[in-house]
Amino acid sequence: MIIRFRNLLSYTKASLKKWNRFSGERLPSKEILEKIGRDIQVAGCWIKTTKLEMASLKKITGFRGRIVFYNASKDDEFSRIITQLTLFAPFCGVGRKTTMGFGKVRTFFNLQVG
Repeated sequence: MIIRFRNLLSYTKASLKKWNRFSGERLPSKEILEKIGRDIQVAGCWIKTTKLEMASLKKITGFRGRIVFYNASKDDEFSRIITQLTLFAPFCGVGRKTTMGFGKVRTFFNLQVG
């Protein structure tokens, strides 16, 4: 995943806004963002800074790596919504300069029932 690691809520807010704009199912943004802030935690983060050279000879600094999130919620509906947004993320990208190839997301699930 190539991602500028700032704040989970800002990325989710962008995905949620795009979802609500293009999907036939509107999701309650305020409630979802509150639950994300409370129930979703970063379980692991392996990122490194990279400098990418653009055609205009500019160098842009970004991050590349993996981030693992943990959903502590027991709410099945919330888990369904988070899964939808996670599967949608590769189609909308995150952060800035997504039209230039930045903000690519690959989604992997490790579904462990515990």
